[in-house]
Amino acid sequence: MPACPTPTTRRLTKSCWPNTTGCTAEFPRCEEAEATSGALPQRKRTRCLLIDIPKPYAIINLRKGLQGVSLRILRRPFPAEWILLLAVTIVAAALRFYAIGRLPPGLYHDEAFNGLDALRVLEGERPIFFPANNGREPLFIYLVALSVAALGRSPGAIRIVAAVLGTLTVPAAHLMAKAMFDRRVGLATAAVTAITLWHVNLSRI
Repeated sequence: MPACPTPTTRRLTKSCWPNTTGCTAEFPRCEEAEATSGALPQRKRTRCLLIDIPKPYAIINLRKGLQGVSLRILRRPFPAEWILLLAVTIVAAALRFYAIGRLPPGLYHDEAFNGLDALRVLEGERPIFFPANNGREPLFIYLVALSVAALGRSPGAIRIVAAVLGTLTVPAAHLMAKAMFDRRVGLATAAVTAITLWHVNLSRI
């Protein structure tokens, strides 16, 4: 293999790099191979190819790249946003999980239907539609069945699924409002969802 050519004899080749309209100047691409003859026996030589791309486009490309990086940094959520969201979610969880097995006392009739349907699932039935109580949500009933199987037949086992899903609704509301408006609206939406009476009530039954 011939030795690497000198700068005066190198052949410049036009080339286009992916996602690049230009670059600064000559960038060598070298491939090493074992030399079998020539002035430097027993050593590796290099076969080189230079890429010559016009300079003006390089500055534009570099600026675009830096602008893209800056925009990605600016779009990153601030740590304070997630700290506030975590605090709101903790408050929401406290309101939904506190004394969940005792409050409200007894079983609301919707809870009773959910519990009976969950027992049917645990006894081996696998319905897609639950017609009792004007029809029930199948995924929710199957989750209640898993909870009853793990925690036993108790009001708390029936209610804990609603409490978990209700708590997760708070950060979900934040993400939705943030996507539609901005992070401040997202946090406000999460806070309102966390303490709204009807949402807290339905997350406990």
